[in-house]
Amino acid sequence: MATGASPKIPNMEGNNLTNVFTLRNYNDMEKIKHASLKFKNISIIGASFIGMELASSIKKLNPKAEITILDSNQIPFQKILGREIGTAVEK
Repeated sequence: MATGASPKIPNMEGNNLTNVFTLRNYNDMEKIKHASLKFKNISIIGASFIGMELASSIKKLNPKAEITILDSNQIPFQKILGREIGTAVEK
């Protein structure tokens, strides 16, 4: 959970559909949990700690889920840990 923060909702077509969620509180988590059992294809925007933990939790809950993680950076955690984290993983 990331209480106290405001979600960054991309300005794009479809961001107001009923199966699009933000994660900021317990109720959001419950909605995502329920939806992740209904859908096979799941997209997560954000490849930092919240997004990656969410992907891991959904995969444990629904092993058949196909999860796509979208981010403006090429490497997960790049914004926090720096681009060098990608070269450390490659070695």
